[in-house]
Amino acid sequence: MSQTPIINVLLIDDDVQIHRLVRFMLRKIPVQLTCAYSFEQAQKAFPSNNPSANVVLLDYRLGDETSLDLIAPLHAANPDAPVILLTAHDTPDLIVNAMRSGAFDFLSKPIKEHILIQTISRAIEHYHLIETVKDPDHISAATHTNARYEGILGRSEQMQKLFHMISKVAPTDVAVLIHGESGTGKELIAHAIHNRSHRVPNPMIALNTAALPATLIESMLFGHEKGAFTGADRMRTGACEDADTGTLFLDEVTEMPLELQPKILRFAQEHKFNRLGSTVVHTADVRLISATNRHPLEEVLNHRFREDLYYRLSVIPIEVPPLRNRDGDIPLIAMHALYDYSEKYGKSFNEISSAALAAIEHYRWPGNVRELLNTIERVVVLNDATTLELDMLPHDILHPMEQPSVKSESNNSESLQSIKEHTDTFPSPTTPALPYNPDHAKKPEDIVPIAELERRAIEHAIQLCQGSPGKAAKHLEISEATIYRKIKSYGLRNPDQLS
Repeated sequence: MSQTPIINVLLIDDDVQIHRLVRFMLRKIPVQLTCAYSFEQAQKAFPSNNPSANVVLLDYRLGDETSLDLIAPLHAANPDAPVILLTAHDTPDLIVNAMRSGAFDFLSKPIKEHILIQTISRAIEHYHLIETVKDPDHISAATHTNARYEGILGRSEQMQKLFHMISKVAPTDVAVLIHGESGTGKELIAHAIHNRSHRVPNPMIALNTAALPATLIESMLFGHEKGAFTGADRMRTGACEDADTGTLFLDEVTEMPLELQPKILRFAQEHKFNRLGSTVVHTADVRLISATNRHPLEEVLNHRFREDLYYRLSVIPIEVPPLRNRDGDIPLIAMHALYDYSEKYGKSFNEISSAALAAIEHYRWPGNVRELLNTIERVVVLNDATTLELDMLPHDILHPMEQPSVKSESNNSESLQSIKEHTDTFPSPTTPALPYNPDHAKKPEDIVPIAELERRAIEHAIQLCQGSPGKAAKHLEISEATIYRKIKSYGLRNPDQLS
């Protein structure tokens, strides 16, 4: 039985007391600590031709010199090793410069044991993640999960549960309603269900009802006879008939006009339909899979979608999580896309720098997987390099707080935790809970974006901690690096002014 490889932690600090302290603090986790007093000594311990340092702890000051310029050569020796900066100079500008230089995270001195262990653990997870995304088909020995399922990438717990549900649902003929935000891959999931079913030798016909004029949807679904309307110069079959013995995928089904929904209900119940302009009843053996980017129950409650049709189409409802809530999937998809587009366009990209990967992971991806793929493709097309660097990324990703808030769920679990614990300490908006009740809801303009709630929570925490971001971070249960990044993002440039 193979053993889990030991993680090597390289500490570069010119203070022997820090060496002793870190060694004592890390005694509880399975790592091999190597200490160096200078960069030159570290190079001897981990030469570039044998890059075995998995995580690096780097002191900001080595003698009279600062060490930000050492991050690049450390990454050159071991591109996958996260670099954690140790410093007593906890200013926002330093943290931003450290992150731009490629630092993975930041620890303030005096070092606290639980924060050191948490940060090292995150760095180790980050290292293993990068190693995994280099081989998307890799099956983790620890989790026994496959990162690819019918062309869909996902190693997160959320996606593994979704893959399991698909495997259970696919062999049956029950109707499935897939709902999730735009760009989450709902059509891919529909194809996965069809491909795992007994209908796979037969066609899967997809029809996007939101992309068609209301006057054409019925004809596209059920077909029409010659002369049924102006321009109908011959008989045409519709999607229901074309999908006979196969699968019919109705994308954006909640956009379907109300007057057409009874006919879809009839087809879903009896598999019977009439071509437009005909009284002849036709039948088709079709499995129905539907999708929507809206919350279907809200559409029912707002009388935009028939309740009986909803229950007929959603015998098995499948909710696709947004990309920002899929822990660990963002770098997996980004790296896989980098390889694919590099090959497609004849480029030499083969890795993503730590700084760029951190920015990609921290961005909220309102357009989900589609936006991430488009971003990687754009970078590959516009640049010639082997490594995707931070400055190659679009402005929106490098400066996310300058963009409007678009979602109500955070990409960062730390942000959610801080909001949950501190919303009672500042005025909170009255927002309707799902299912939506139009009789009690305020106007949409009364809704406060989640980013504003987070800004208020951080600002209030700093006030209660007498202007100390470090203390505020501890009570919010986020790292100091995170709170300084957010202070910078929200324009809270002088925390002392908040007290």
